[in-house]
Amino acid sequence: MKIHLATISHRHGLNFYTGLTEDGIYAQLKEYVRANHNEMKKPIHDQGKSDREVVEEYFQDEYVMNGAMEYLTHSEEHLGSFQMVDWAVAAGEEGDPRPWNVEFVEFDKGAIKLEFTCPDETKRDIWIEISDGNLVVHGYDPEHEEPVNMRIGKDIITVDSDRDEYDLDKIIDFAKQVARFTLPEEEDFKEKGYEDVDEYLADFSDDRLCDEYSTFMTMIREARKVLHDRLQR
Repeated sequence: MKIHLATISHRHGLNFYTGLTEDGIYAQLKEYVRANHNEMKKPIHDQGKSDREVVEEYFQDEYVMNGAMEYLTHSEEHLGSFQMVDWAVAAGEEGDPRPWNVEFVEFDKGAIKLEFTCPDETKRDIWIEISDGNLVVHGYDPEHEEPVNMRIGKDIITVDSDRDEYDLDKIIDFAKQVARFTLPEEEDFKEKGYEDVDEYLADFSDDRLCDEYSTFMTMIREARKVLHDRLQR
């Protein structure tokens, strides 16, 4: 993937510009010309000319204003691939030393897309964009067309997906069911004459233990049902 880089040096410092195309970079540079030609007292004649012609004409002379010069440098660079390794390997610890190849597939104002090629030749993609005031990261794996989306807000991070396997309602219902059970330490064991929770637990009756065991078995059955419904899809 190629990108265009440009730098304008002027009496106030440096301006940096990036673009995916030559037309894109010169459109940005022309905006600089429009905004600054009066201060530098440089005339511009842009009727019937391309953005590149206007910019090159503006910068063709070494024009001095109040002891300052404006210079333009423009280059085309290859924003290519690079390699990453397991963080443990990078930190000098043990891990899979095989590198992953990372490539910039898309890079512009609207989105950044990265493609990761694993040692087994499968791919993982990340697409980053800004939406409704959130930084949104879409993650793609080789087995699904739909991404898993992470939305990073000012004070909250949420995760969502259109994948069928993410039956969040069932998972939440199961979690609510489990959370309704009380723990022994939450019961009023001191009012029942026990000094601490260990003494209270040691004195559980057979009936109480059977009830607790039955409840635990119900939890296991419900958990297995959630997993079974997911695997059947």
